[in-house]
Amino acid sequence: NAFVLKTGPTGSEQWNSTFGGIFSGNRAVSVLQTSDGGYLIAGSSSACRNNCPVDVWLIKVSLQGQEQWNLTLGGTDNEEVEFIRQTADGGYILIGNTNSYYVGSFKIWFMKVDSNGNMQWNKTFGGTGQDKAYSVNQVPGGYIIAGGTKSYDAVYSDYWLVKTDTKGEVQWNNTFRGIISYDSADSIQQTHDGGYIIAGITQSGVHHNDFLLVKTDSNGKEQWYRTFGGSNIEFNPSVRLSPDGGYILGGVTLSFDNYWLIKTDEDGNVQWDRTFEGS
Repeated sequence: NAFVLKTGPTGSEQWNSTFGGIFSGNRAVSVLQTSDGGYLIAGSSSACRNNCPVDVWLIKVSLQGQEQWNLTLGGTDNEEVEFIRQTADGGYILIGNTNSYYVGSFKIWFMKVDSNGNMQWNKTFGGTGQDKAYSVNQVPGGYIIAGGTKSYDAVYSDYWLVKTDTKGEVQWNNTFRGIISYDSADSIQQTHDGGYIIAGITQSGVHHNDFLLVKTDSNGKEQWYRTFGGSNIEFNPSVRLSPDGGYILGGVTLSFDNYWLIKTDEDGNVQWDRTFEGS
C-alpha cells in the first residue's frame, strides 16, 4: 500500500496513513501540498497482482491526512504520472506517459482534473518514436510541457518543448539539438520577457554528459544555447531566475566536487561558479 507520513518542524510524527487495497501494485511517487492545506498524493495502482494494467492513482487528503477523494485514471495498458501541479482554479494538471493508445510506444499523456478529482480533459501527443514527459507549468494562456522525444534506434532523446492552450490543445512544439537523457532531472522556468529557460544535460562524449542551458523566446524558438562541464559527467540540473536578469544553474558534478552552482548573465555567460563537497 501507499504510506504517507506527516512530521512536525523537528521531525516528530504528527500522523500517518496508508492507502490501497488487497493487491501489491499500489505505490505513491509524489505528494503536493494543496491550497486548502491538504495534500494530493500521486502514484500508481494495479487491480491485480500479475499482468494487469498499471493506472495513474490520485488521492486527496485533508490537513490531518483523512482521505477526501481517490481515483484511478488509465486505459487498456500502462500509464505513469511524472509531475503534478495545482492550477489557479484549484484543480490539478498531471503530466505522464501512456502506452494504452500506441502499441509498444509510450506517448505523453496530459490531464486536467477539477478540485474534486473530476476529469475535465485529457490529451495524448507524440511522434513515431518514444516520447516522455518530465514536467509541466501553468503559464499565461495555457501550459508549457518539458519532455523528451527520440527515434527507436536512438539511445538518448532530444529535448521537446510543447506549449498548449488552457484546454491542452497544442499551440506549438519545438525540439532542441543536444541529446537529453530520459533520466535527467531537467527543469524549465518562464523568463521575464515571456520566453523560457531550460536546464538539461547533453551528451558531449561517450559516457560523458554536460549541463545544458537553453533560452527560447515566447514561441519556443531558440535564442542561445550553452553547455557546462568538465572531464567527467554532470547530471540532475535545475535552473532558477536571478533577480539581476541572469540565471542560477545547479546540479551534481563528478568532474569537480559533488555539487556545482553556476551564475550566468542574461545571455548565459558565466559570471561565477562554485563547487561544494558532500555525500
